[in-house]
This record gives sequence, C-alpha cells and structure tokens, in this order.
Amino acid sequence: ARTGQPAAALPLLERALRLQPRFARAENTQGVALALLGRREEAAGHFQRAIELEPDLAEAHHNLGLTHAESGQLEAAITCFRRTLQLQPQHAGAELNWGLALALQDRLGEARAHFERALELEPDSASARQLYARVLLRAGELEAAAAHLRAAFELEPNRPGLREELQAALLRLGRR
Repeated sequence: ARTGQPAAALPLLERALRLQPRFARAENTQGVALALLGRREEAAGHFQRAIELEPDLAEAHHNLGLTHAESGQLEAAITCFRRTLQLQPQHAGAELNWGLALALQDRLGEARAHFERALELEPDSASARQLYARVLLRAGELEAAAAHLRAAFELEPNRPGLREELQAALLRLGRR
C-alpha cells in the first residue's frame, strides 16, 4: 500500500487476512491502503481491528489518529497521537500531527511544544518546519517563522506553497 498502488494491494491484503484473520499488521496496512483511496471510514475500522488484535501497535494508533483528524474529530485524534507516543516516544509523526491538531483548535502554546519536539526528533523535516512557522506567524514571531520557512525551503525547495509562504513572511518583515 505504501508503494503507491493501494488498489492493487487490497486483494493481496484481503487474502492475507483470510489466511491469518488475526494478523494485526495486515489489518493496519489494509487501513492505510483504504485511507489512500479515500475510504476513511473503512480504513478506521481496520485500524481499530489492528489495535484490538495488537494493542501496542503504535502505527495503528497513529493511523487511526490521522483518520480522526481528517474527519475533524480532533480530540479523538489527539487521544490516538498521545497513545502512539506512549508506545513509541520517538515517533516524530505523532508529535507533528498532535501539534497540528492543537493548532487547528487555536491551542498554539501546546501546539508549539509538539512541533518543537517533532523537530528535535527530525530536524530535517521540511513539513515540521513549515507547520511550526505557521504557529510562530500566528504568535507574531516573524523572525523565527521566517527562519523556519527558510530552513524548510532549503530542505525542500519544490514543496508546494512553501516559496510563497517564505516570500510573504519576508515581506511582512520588510525584506525580500
């Protein structure tokens, strides 16, 4: 499912689950494939099943959190990201997505802490730098935001919208 062919993966995963119905990782992977196809509710069911089969499967908790976040269920998403980090404290994606869920609720102070932790874990994450910069911009910290946007741009110059965000931040600072 992660190789870009989720539709092709589904029959293989269904077969694997028929042969081994208690295969939590296959349930999780099937959920990923379904999520990539936009079948969010079905995906969530597979993530739930994976968690029932293997309660300590951090990726299933994280993936369920992503489906909750995409559905606007931000508190449920945060619960999943928290559990992911209890199981796997170095999970940068869970820190990043928890921060994003908090930022969407205008809980900027809390969001900031999670973005900072995500950047500690993955300092070369352009995505984390860009999202953190947005929180900094909302907090009025233009210099710091511009620095993170510049760093993100250096990491991924072709990232959609990043050049424009950097330019806008620099204009707000009175620079080009």
